[in-house]
Amino acid sequence: MLKAFASIGNDVVRIDAESGKDAITYDVSEGNDQVFIDGGRGYDTLTINKLTQNYTVYDARGRVIHREGTGGTAIRVRDIENIIYQ
Repeated sequence: MLKAFASIGNDVVRIDAESGKDAITYDVSEGNDQVFIDGGRGYDTLTINKLTQNYTVYDARGRVIHREGTGGTAIRVRDIENIIYQ
């Protein structure tokens, strides 16, 4: 299991999972973070904990696949087969 969060401010976060079945958790923090999550090979699940922050999730081609509010953190995902929004 991989778990990550950024601090207050505008951070850059990169998560590169290895092959296999991965469980990744990202806690959205204050600021306009740039987050890049690559699940790698295998069936991967990403859990995004919104807390009270706005964010947008983009696929590898830059298309919006989920949005909470306006502005905030940009999360780009690649090779993630399942996303849970909390």
